[in-house]
Amino acid sequence: CQLEAYAPDDVRIIGAPAFDAYLAPDAQWSREALSARLQLDPARPIILFATLGQFSQQIDETNPLEVLLRAVDSGQIPNQPQIVLRMHPWSRDTYFAPFIARPDVILSRYETYVPGLGWSPTRDEVVLAGNLLRHADVIVSPGSTMSIEGAIFDTPTVVPVFNEYMPEVFDAYFQRTWLDQHFSQLYKRDWVPVLRSGAAMIDAINRALTDPAWYTEGRRQIRDTFLGPLDAQATVRFAELILSAAGAGK
Repeated sequence: CQLEAYAPDDVRIIGAPAFDAYLAPDAQWSREALSARLQLDPARPIILFATLGQFSQQIDETNPLEVLLRAVDSGQIPNQPQIVLRMHPWSRDTYFAPFIARPDVILSRYETYVPGLGWSPTRDEVVLAGNLLRHADVIVSPGSTMSIEGAIFDTPTVVPVFNEYMPEVFDAYFQRTWLDQHFSQLYKRDWVPVLRSGAAMIDAINRALTDPAWYTEGRRQIRDTFLGPLDAQATVRFAELILSAAGAGK
């Protein structure tokens, strides 16, 4: 079928209502407040590991986290960084059990996910997620949308796409399904560093910790291309457009 393009005058870019709670004036926590909420040390680096969700048996999300924790244990990443494991609702706890059991791994997730209905987070849960993105020193994620949301706050983000245990299968699946589709614009335009080995991931994390401006232009491009206005007013604009279309005015 042939697709018709919308005329520019027929399009209104309102931003994402889901991000309004990230940016509302009353939702701006200090690093100390976030640390108190999650029992973190605000003086130590915070690495946010955001899982992708178990979309396929061919995706093992745990190996990059395993490599990250080995690097922390061996001192390859200095200053005793704290790991916040942000679990996608579709990620399976049983796969992450050895890591969740570690006292230095802080588990964070939406608690109001309802199977069959999807996400139903409270505003407080969304505000917590926003402040995690804001105050993390580095976001590490093999393709979660948090890799995009971190750009809201210009938070350094690295994307590991490797697996030590099944490299050939993982490489083929991830390249075909993720890098060539879901993440194609970020990958092809080099807006985030995509890492294909554990050593490259550790080097990238250390670079981001010492040089937070690394890839800041890529994050600006993500904001400008995908995120729309970031002023906590997207919901208001959405409501006004609906009322206008219904002939009700403001």
